Amino acid sequence: MNCRVPRIVAVSLLIAGANSAIAQVASRPPPPSLTSSDRPDAWKIENALSAGPKFIADHATVMDWPSAQDKEMRVLREGSNGWTCMPGPPGTPRYSPMCNDQTMMKWMTAVMAGKKPDIDRVGVSYMLQGEAGSDVQDINAKTPPPGKDWYYAGPHVMLALPAGDKDALKDVDQDTSSGLPYVRGPNSPYPLLVIPVARADEEITVRKTAQRRSVEDASNDKPTEDNAINAGHNMSDEIAKAKIRRALLSGPESVTREATVAEMDAQGKMTVLRPGTNQWVCIPGNENIIGQADMCADPMGMRWMMDVMAKRPKPSNTEPGLIYMLNGATQHSYTDPFDRTSAAIPIGPHWMILWPFDAKAAGLPTVMRDAGTLVMFAGTPYAHLHVSGSPWDGHEYHTGDRGVWTMTYARPHQK
Repeated sequence: MNCRVPRIVAVSLLIAGANSAIAQVASRPPPPSLTSSDRPDAWKIENALSAGPKFIADHATVMDWPSAQDKEMRVLREGSNGWTCMPGPPGTPRYSPMCNDQTMMKWMTAVMAGKKPDIDRVGVSYMLQGEAGSDVQDINAKTPPPGKDWYYAGPHVMLALPAGDKDALKDVDQDTSSGLPYVRGPNSPYPLLVIPVARADEEITVRKTAQRRSVEDASNDKPTEDNAINAGHNMSDEIAKAKIRRALLSGPESVTREATVAEMDAQGKMTVLRPGTNQWVCIPGNENIIGQADMCADPMGMRWMMDVMAKRPKPSNTEPGLIYMLNGATQHSYTDPFDRTSAAIPIGPHWMILWPFDAKAAGLPTVMRDAGTLVMFAGTPYAHLHVSGSPWDGHEYHTGDRGVWTMTYARPHQK
């Protein structure tokens, strides 16, 4: 077995390298709360399939983690190739999906049941979204040991070895930050070999570079579902369409009907998922990264967003811009546009008029609210009007309608 492990490592890296290109992205600070299983099945399927390369994910079974009531895994989508993809497990600071072959599923099922895995060959698992780990020393740990925090690993491949071959890993390091292969559970009777394919602050982007198109190149094309997978994204139709649906939900239908849908990387470079005709661009966000919300922006709104991402001294839009975030968002601060370290602030559905409003002169609040309007980033060049809710909230007036007044409760000491 000692002579076979390097060959296994090499093959795994070649598989990952042949199907992926590594792209630097912004550092991913941990969200302030733990992940939940309270997600729609469509979201869980999308998240699960993002863990593996396309040629595996396209035909893999998708299973959900056992619930507190059922105690059994639930099939979300039937597959045909023997692989099983799962969304990130609940109870961690970051969604960490995986795609496992049959041997790895046998290994994992045994470990979850508190049993010793009985496998006779190497098991393989892809985790191309990376993961938040509790304890590299203890495979069964659900939370970090006292005095320690979660560790964050970038995209990687994991190998499970038969029990008789664990000695082949005795000289492999346990450093999760070096970028080199390391062992999880080194003292366990069933350790795992982890082979990083990118660092913790990097992500895997699968693409065909010859087919990449810019937003400008696609602006004259008619938006249809049939060309949703352009711009060289070699991803499954199901994943791409789910991203498109999520992006389009962030804006009003009158805007999104003919909007371009594009993914945007940390440097502001866009890759079109669906071309449009009306100069609006809708972007699916990344809920694992604070500040990367689903949004629809007009040209001036997009210029403003690019400027704040680049931390330019002031925005360069020459007229007011508009951005819709009707799916809500998270961000680090409502006072400092360049804050990238404070805890996440949850924000409900809203839209923004991007122009330097003077809060004091306009008599508007400057503190984050769950309703109403405020001037966000007041006193900075990036001050703008933040309006909670949707412009289409409420009912339209029709001739003859009567007014129906609402009321609110006040505490006894209030007047």
